[in-house]
Amino acid sequence: MKTSLGIRKLFRILYSYWNLFRFQWRKTLLGFDIANQFIQRVDENTIQLILKRNSITISNDCDT
Repeated sequence: MKTSLGIRKLFRILYSYWNLFRFQWRKTLLGFDIANQFIQRVDENTIQLILKRNSITISNDCDT
């Protein structure tokens, strides 16, 4: 029996929060246009986290 520690899931979550920090930093210091360019290069989990933290409502049937 294989035991899963969830290390990959934990890494994905930590990486998403790291990218959220990087997005907020860019948005604050460099402007929203530069921050939007950053969004184009991140993964789906990070995009969802960034949108939720910026008060965007995402429905369950949304395809990102």
